[in-house]
Amino acid sequence: MKFKGTDTYVATEDLMIAVNAAMTLERPLLIKGEPGTGKTVVLAHRIAHMIQQRQESRGRNFKVIFLAFTSSVAANMREMLAKLNVDPDRILIEDVRGFLARKTRGDLGLAYENKQLIYWQMFRKQRENFLVTDVFFDEFQDFPTRDEDNYIIKLIKAVRASGATLTCTYDEHQS
Repeated sequence: MKFKGTDTYVATEDLMIAVNAAMTLERPLLIKGEPGTGKTVVLAHRIAHMIQQRQESRGRNFKVIFLAFTSSVAANMREMLAKLNVDPDRILIEDVRGFLARKTRGDLGLAYENKQLIYWQMFRKQRENFLVTDVFFDEFQDFPTRDEDNYIIKLIKAVRASGATLTCTYDEHQS
């Protein structure tokens, strides 16, 4: 699957080359731009591509994590991925507040074990473990990242240490 844009979003040649190179090389990708330039659309296509690749190479025991700052962005991503026929069991889509609340309640967790990032969730009173292969942040500038004890900073450090792919969007003109 190659990123080409969509019917409603016409990608430039340079953007297509950069996104496809990052997907092929499985390297981190920072997508910057002003509001409304299609960063989240690019992210949805990257997620779909990564999930397709992971299913072919790793089978079913993996999770991709998508964290948005707001629940409306998370809902929008669910809709976009459904249109791209992404298996919803392969991705955890949450807004950051919901994610941290579920973590606090003990419904889910992340652990860095044996140089791998492991996502676990409680399912019918049993813990299920999944290898985290990719983590995506949308509108990263809105996430709280100033405090070293912050869970988001710890998550990013664990992602980088584990070798999982990290992708972020960032609005250039938003404080």
